[in-house]
Amino acid sequence: MKTRVISFLFQLCFFCTNINAQIEHLNFMNIPIDGTYQQFEQKILRKGFSKNNAFDSAVNVDAKFYKGTYEGEKAILVVRENGNHKICTVKVLIRCENKTNALAKKNYYIEKYIREYNSELMEEGGIKAIPVSSFRTSMPLGFLNVFVDYLDIIGYVVEIEYYDFNNNGIDVNGMLNDYINNMFE
Repeated sequence: MKTRVISFLFQLCFFCTNINAQIEHLNFMNIPIDGTYQQFEQKILRKGFSKNNAFDSAVNVDAKFYKGTYEGEKAILVVRENGNHKICTVKVLIRCENKTNALAKKNYYIEKYIREYNSELMEEGGIKAIPVSSFRTSMPLGFLNVFVDYLDIIGYVVEIEYYDFNNNGIDVNGMLNDYINNMFE
């Protein structure tokens, strides 16, 4: 009986260690930004998005395009993968009537994500981004980049880019060390 209990505890410890060892990823609409195009596509289609083959053939970039609704707005998704065929970035394009409307929506989304992720707006080299950390481990998962752009084929858009660190080859531990070292200088 004693060996059964010890064996059970050993298995439980091993199971818990494996759970903690799993790599976390930034989420887009509760979908981890991970896996192949096909795996991610299955999940995005279940969320109500559809393939946008017209964009796939019209735009010469290595990405997949989808159309659907994001936060109650008609949107186009641009999904990219890294050299290891893992999804690394999801970009949302929300069309706006004019630049004033686009700037107002950009500010709305920035404030929303700062509250939602309990974060702040960081600026580095002219790029503003909202860092996102794991609620479970507090480790950085990636960032959201929200900005206004003008695209010839669409017009003014708000772009919301979900950028996952783990699939983009970012050395999170190195970044943390640099950040901590800079704090105490």
